[in-house]
Amino acid sequence: GGGVGLTAMATAASAEAGDTVHMGGNVRKAVRTFASGFASAAAAKTLAAPLDRAKLLLQTQQCNYSIMSGEVERFSGVFGTLGRVWKEQGAAALWRGNSADVMRYAPMYAFNFLFRDWFSCFTPAFDPATDPAKHLVCNIMEGGVAGVAALALLYPFDTMRTRLATDVGSGYTRQYRGFIDCWFKTIKLGGPLHGLYPAISITCGSVFLYRGVYLGGWTVANGYAAPSTYTSKFLVAQAVSLTASTVAYPIDTVRRRIMLQPGSKEQLYRNGRDCIRRMLADESPRAFYYGYTANVFRSTGPALVLVLYDALKPSDA
Repeated sequence: GGGVGLTAMATAASAEAGDTVHMGGNVRKAVRTFASGFASAAAAKTLAAPLDRAKLLLQTQQCNYSIMSGEVERFSGVFGTLGRVWKEQGAAALWRGNSADVMRYAPMYAFNFLFRDWFSCFTPAFDPATDPAKHLVCNIMEGGVAGVAALALLYPFDTMRTRLATDVGSGYTRQYRGFIDCWFKTIKLGGPLHGLYPAISITCGSVFLYRGVYLGGWTVANGYAAPSTYTSKFLVAQAVSLTASTVAYPIDTVRRRIMLQPGSKEQLYRNGRDCIRRMLADESPRAFYYGYTANVFRSTGPALVLVLYDALKPSDA
């Protein structure tokens, strides 16, 4: 009897130790997944920061008070914008808002990959050969939900980045002296909720579309025919990144304009719906794609993230 009891205890202890080791392995893999996503996103975003700033300036100048009032001349074209920023504000200004963007973007991608892997454990797995439509929809849903979950954690940093990048002043004429100054001024003028979380509802739709196509499309593309070289990986990643940004770009334009509202001298839009209505009435459908050329170039950044993450991510083993 005693021998049986000792054997049972030993078996239970062995099983518990096995569960502990398995749990520890899962935690280590999650940490490596997060670190891989963070490092690849930070590097790619910093490289593409000048193009990102040009895109934001072109995308939002219709509601930028300094430009609307004639105080600052309108920007024209991607390379014209980059040249003017360099000449009028200095070379370092091309990276204005990049610190806030890295604080948002790198954890955003890290959480995206982490949440996507986690959510995939709770969704059915469909064979892309026999159920291609269900496989695609399921992956888009996983990517979209992961994107919205990450957004909820890091949205204020996106607001700060947008406001810093669209500050067209130089020297003493700058609206914000840096990230901390922008943070407190935004809260003072718009309050902690309206100031830090403007257009959060419409942004959730934009992020769901973008992350769903971006992460889901990459997973599906690798499922059908995994690229074997870094060149082919990058080309597939570039196609996925550009498709995702093109689909979500009109909503992104609307949310960027709303982000500039808190504390502005002139409140142009009551909400996202009013912004869409005003843009269609006062401008044209083309207004939803202002700055899109810069976006085509900057889509290289998210493509690099996919390739770098694929190279750095931990194996399933």
